[in-house]
Amino acid sequence: TYSDMQRSSSSRWQSHEIIGGAPKREMLGEGESPLSFSIHLSAASGISPDREAEKWLEAARKGRTGYLVIGGKIVGNHRWSVTKATLFQNAVGNNGKTLSADLTVTMEGYR
Repeated sequence: TYSDMQRSSSSRWQSHEIIGGAPKREMLGEGESPLSFSIHLSAASGISPDREAEKWLEAARKGRTGYLVIGGKIVGNHRWSVTKATLFQNAVGNNGKTLSADLTVTMEGYR
């Protein structure tokens, strides 16, 4: 289950100085389009928080790209690259296995 999804969009601009006049702005193209969300991982849901978190941490380390599909719909009109994954272990059992964790994932549009 994910929560707190944030997505932004921007454009890139250049200002050109004009002698005796105001600077002129020129749009260069699309800017970065970061997206982030949090995932709550719980062993009570029948999953291994350690295994699920490791998949996202590895994707960030290796810069994996792919389409982001949520509820059967593709998010955006391009692929995404996983640029960062941060794990917060909330509870760990006496056997060293994570019982509950929160994961924050950051992605960038990949064209």
